[in-house]
Amino acid sequence: TSTRRGDVVEDAVEALLVKAKIPFVRTGSHDQGEIARRFNVSVRPTPDFVVHEQRNVLAAMIECKIANDGGTARDKAARYRSLRTEGTRLGGIPVVAVLAGLGWKRTRDALGPVVRDTDGRVFTMQSLMAILETQPFPRLAGLAAN
Repeated sequence: TSTRRGDVVEDAVEALLVKAKIPFVRTGSHDQGEIARRFNVSVRPTPDFVVHEQRNVLAAMIECKIANDGGTARDKAARYRSLRTEGTRLGGIPVVAVLAGLGWKRTRDALGPVVRDTDGRVFTMQSLMAILETQPFPRLAGLAAN
């Protein structure tokens, strides 16, 4: 059931990116090697979404996390530190968080580090549309082929 719950967030992000015609790849266990080769992403597992400008030019990484308790949120927050390190290694690629669940109310050691590691690019299901107003997404809108 956790996969289905996680897919709710990822499905919403995917629908938003498709509607805005923003080019992306929704990653999974089947394409880890392809993402590493195509975008030079070395963090494993790869982020849930890699957003790109041209076929092989990475523009952003999106990671979705659901946490229904504070301990889980704290543990999942560490993932964003590794993504930030990877984004820095790749020349300053922004990391975006889409969070759901009551666990993220734990601010000091869960939400706070995520906000830090994403430079404030943190969204919930309720604020998801605001991603489209956050760089680099406005300049990517309309670039994806139908």
